[in-house]
Amino acid sequence: MKKAVLFVLSIFFSATSFSQIIADHTVVDKFNDIPQAYIDKVRKMLVYVPGMSHGAGYFNGLLLLEQIDSKYAVDVWYHTSPPTTKSGNLQIGREGWGSINSTYISPTGFRQVIDGFNSGSNDIDYVIFGWSYEATWGSPPSSGINPTYNVHWYGVSEGGPDGNLPWGLTSDDYQYTGNRICMDTIIGGFNYFNDYFITKNYKTRLLFSTLPVDDDPSYGTAGTEAGFQRELKSQYIRNYVNRNEDIVLFDYADILRYNNNGEYYQIAWNQSGTNRYYSQIHPDNQANISGLNNDPTMEDHIGGVGAVRIAKALWWLLARMAGWDGN
Repeated sequence: MKKAVLFVLSIFFSATSFSQIIADHTVVDKFNDIPQAYIDKVRKMLVYVPGMSHGAGYFNGLLLLEQIDSKYAVDVWYHTSPPTTKSGNLQIGREGWGSINSTYISPTGFRQVIDGFNSGSNDIDYVIFGWSYEATWGSPPSSGINPTYNVHWYGVSEGGPDGNLPWGLTSDDYQYTGNRICMDTIIGGFNYFNDYFITKNYKTRLLFSTLPVDDDPSYGTAGTEAGFQRELKSQYIRNYVNRNEDIVLFDYADILRYNNNGEYYQIAWNQSGTNRYYSQIHPDNQANISGLNNDPTMEDHIGGVGAVRIAKALWWLLARMAGWDGN
């Protein structure tokens, strides 16, 4: 219970030390503008992407981009300890599986992971959580309906103070979910860890990220209420970031709902005869790239085209974090 209280209280703190930067679909084409000097700086970074299968999209995309142009060299550390020395390439990976629940509902364990990583000579520069289906599957829908959005809530909260239940946006959603975990709790976790890194004098910073926009057929959430409310959760993160000038956001969802021609894709959930539209991964982004090894690490639920879009936006973001002004 002390962990839960700490976690809820943490939503009131945000001591990040950088100005707002947002990497969304509009920056994918700007990737080509990154000066070589900042490419070189990014190649000195160590990035940690905890999460489940979708997080591999970061790794697969970077490995594909390296196949396209070797100057974007990357070393992926996957289900192993992070490298202890610099290699001259961007180093990115994770030590194993970890859902949003194990990472942020149990902050003590995650603190120990970061402390362990940062106890050597190759500290982590940035943490980006690789969301998976934590907002759409794993428990029955909420018994109550949020009247503002006219939806049931979905999701998982294993390890939370109320057990494994769906979760909503704010503490007010407790009356519909019976769950004290909500998106505000998770945002509070993001801020808590940035505060913690500062108090520990770590150079590590946690960057915000949005949720997936694909639907694995085995879960059957395409064109459903579960998919619709997932978009509400990503938009809630965007709205929070837009209200705070000291937050960096990697908008994973926005990057994938547009194709390389700038075309936006959405589908509808038919709610009692009324179509309610929401973002979905553009079909172009589920295609692979001819002649390349499109899934070099593991299944990430997106195609090589989408993964490369993720990689380009990430290089742009890391170059901005390295000091590039984007011009």
